[in-house]
Amino acid sequence: MIAQALIGAALLLSVSGCLSASSSTPAVIIDQDALSEVAAAVGEAIGRPRFDVGLPMPTEVPELVVLPRGLSPLETRSPARPRVFDITLDDGACVLNERDATMRVVVSDRLCRPI
Repeated sequence: MIAQALIGAALLLSVSGCLSASSSTPAVIIDQDALSEVAAAVGEAIGRPRFDVGLPMPTEVPELVVLPRGLSPLETRSPARPRVFDITLDDGACVLNERDATMRVVVSDRLCRPI
């Protein structure tokens, strides 16, 4: 019984430590010029120097949507899905974290502002 209480207390402490570790604030890109710089950094990170930005615009909401490449003339459909990056201010840096992966792109904090 004492062992179960100790295990429960240790579990509670470890979970609460994980929850309080984040100091990120949702952010948006400040304007279209800044969006061009951010898109260039993301494009370099994902190996696609040119891509279309999907809606909603990252100047209005804290996410950047990278649309998949268009279909070739021989394709009728594609399983490709958009890549979504959440935009945050993390310890003074503007950070884009890919939602379904481990990719993280850091750009200048002057390119985004907290919402």
